[in-house]
Amino acid sequence: MHLSVTRPAYNTGTGFFVLNGGVYDANGNEFVIRGINQNQWWGNPTENYNAIDHVAKTGANAVRAVFFKDLEAPSASGSDTPAERRAIVEKYVADNVVPIVEDHGATEN
Repeated sequence: MHLSVTRPAYNTGTGFFVLNGGVYDANGNEFVIRGINQNQWWGNPTENYNAIDHVAKTGANAVRAVFFKDLEAPSASGSDTPAERRAIVEKYVADNVVPIVEDHGATEN
């Protein structure tokens, strides 16, 4: 039986929190990442966005959402604008998948 924990009094947040080396959701349930990678940059932006619903169907509870900002030249590909990125993140959240955003332009990996 899994028991939830209480958010520490010093933590005044409302979302995830850390306690004794564990990560917990807002309800105090332990959160163990079971996730996959999903590209939101290369390829067709519409297909990438539509793939979000399929990520949720895999049973993943988190996703590494890969973004990239083409700093050298504008591109018709990818999700460059803050509004596009926000819509993607909100779609993952609506599907109960925690988005872990990676800006590939910063990591280049």
